[in-house]
Amino acid sequence: MINHKKRLYIRSQLLTIWSQIHIQQRKTSLSDITIVTYYVCKAKQVTMQILKY
Repeated sequence: MINHKKRLYIRSQLLTIWSQIHIQQRKTSLSDITIVTYYVCKAKQVTMQILKY
């Protein structure tokens, strides 16, 4: 089971990634689906890296 600090860290990382989506949407002409898919994959990678500790 993930301890509380690690859970908070993952949450902060995911919030950072999700907040970047809004910035990215303003700067790019890519479809929303492409952007969301990219960041969901990135969020999964970050989570998996953290869980390896």
